[in-house]
Amino acid sequence: MDSVFWPWTSQQTRTSPGKLVDVETLEVAVVLVLESLGGSAPSRLVVQIVGWLLEHDWTGADLEKVDGGRIRWERRVGSLRTSLCKKGILEWNAPHGIWRLR
Repeated sequence: MDSVFWPWTSQQTRTSPGKLVDVETLEVAVVLVLESLGGSAPSRLVVQIVGWLLEHDWTGADLEKVDGGRIRWERRVGSLRTSLCKKGILEWNAPHGIWRLR
């Protein structure tokens, strides 16, 4: 069985990690973007610029549409905030919609 059905997603299959740009690359890109923007920026802008930075690195799996019609890489980058806060890279208490380096 190559894929697993996850009931909380709309018939979305899980992709093996080797078929996606790795999380470390995404995290480094987020930090570089925030550093270049003075340390903080709206999350939408961060996601957009990360997309441009990695446009030649996205795999077919990264470019697939997932739940709600969002593109997988956009969803993955958008969900990095929590893990980057836990690692002490981003501030927990930044205003809503703003990502800020510590």
